[in-house]
Amino acid sequence: RAQLEAERQAALHAPQYYLQAAIFGDADAAAAMLTELIDSGHDGTLVAVESPPGVPYEIRLGPYETLEDARSAEGVIRRSHGLSPQLLVVQPEPENEP
Repeated sequence: RAQLEAERQAALHAPQYYLQAAIFGDADAAAAMLTELIDSGHDGTLVAVESPPGVPYEIRLGPYETLEDARSAEGVIRRSHGLSPQLLVVQPEPENEP
């Protein structure tokens, strides 16, 4: 039981790895590319980021369990879809201790 709790705590504090597959200025083009990536087996979402002068649409894939998994997916996406994904490492928010 203690080992399971230790593993759970480690997972809570581990970074998450994502790929920023592409950024589009057009929502329809972004949705079409996301659909293509999902249809080819990738897990992803569309993120709208407000910034002047418009709203860019970011295709974010993941999360991946390990850096190696993210790097592997990066190569596959580069070869199969002609994209140049960027690795994103998201650190978990620190917990507030009571």
